[in-house]
Formats: sequence, structure tokens, C-alpha cells
Amino acid sequence: MKFQREKVIQVARSLFVEEGYQYVTMRKIAHVLGYSHGTLYYHFKDKASLIHEILQQDFAHMREKMTQATQKQGEPISQLRTVIYTFIRFGIDHPHHYRLMFVEKDPDFAIFQLKEADVTFQILLDMVHQAAAELQDLPPNQIAWMIFMAAHGFISQNIADQTPWEALSSLAKHYIDMVIQGLKKQ
Repeated sequence: MKFQREKVIQVARSLFVEEGYQYVTMRKIAHVLGYSHGTLYYHFKDKASLIHEILQQDFAHMREKMTQATQKQGEPISQLRTVIYTFIRFGIDHPHHYRLMFVEKDPDFAIFQLKEADVTFQILLDMVHQAAAELQDLPPNQIAWMIFMAAHGFISQNIADQTPWEALSSLAKHYIDMVIQGLKKQ
């Protein structure tokens, strides 16, 4: 059987989310895929290197989507809305990715997870800086953190409920409008 790296990543991601990272072994992943555990160790030094690659790919994918959203023309506050909407949509469309990126915690990947999240957070922070003239006089980091926490709550609740994006698109727009309205200067 030919080794398929992307298939390993997909299966490992699913197992890590469904069973918990700490409970999944490289042997289990290999068994599910029909590989020998030696084959996995040939391609991945250990389970931590596998989760690091998964997180790197998932955060890069999210950042790509968010960066594309920042390229759209419009007022800074509209661009901020679009970035938040893109972040929420990514979380809903990719619940396994999102859980590993922001919900699951383990010492094997916590530092790497935080580093990748910080790079992604910078996109949101840049948008907050650009829209600062319309936002309350609070430190931009605090505003960006409040936005992240609001979006994270929306995503977490709806992926737990397994609500499909089609049912949430309009609600997400209204939710983002409410969050932005609460952060605008009075």
C-alpha cells in the first residue's frame, strides 16, 4: 500500500478530536490506516511531530482564508466584519480542525498551538488597528481579544450542536454586527 501523507493527517486529526489526543497512539493511527507503525515512524518522528504538522496546515489554511478576506475593498470596519465572518465560517466548516487549533490542550503541542494562534491573531489585530478610528478607545489587543472570544463562543457552541453553516450564515452576520456595534464609539 502506497503511503498517503494527507490521508494520515486526516485520519489522525479525526482520531485526536474524537478520542482525545492523549488516548490515540501512533499504533492506533497505523492500524486504522492499514499501515505498520514503523511506516508512520518513518514519516513522523513521533506523535508530537504529527500533531505539529496538522496544526501547521490547519492554521495556514485559516490564515489564507482570513488574508484573502482582508484583500477585499471597503471601509476598515467592513473589512473587520469580513475577517470575523471568515474566522467563524472556517470554524463551522472545519470543526475537527478548529477543535485541535483552539479547544484541545496538551503539553505535546500547547506551545506550538499558541505560536500558530498568535500569528493568526495578528491578522485580526491588524484589522482592529485599521478600524481603530471607529472603535472605542481601548487598547487594540483588548478589542481583538474580545472579538476573538465572542467568535470562539459562537463557533464552539455551534460545532458542539453540529449546526451546518447554511443554518448559521445569517445568524453569524447579525451576531458580528452586534459585536461590532458594542465595540464602536458611542
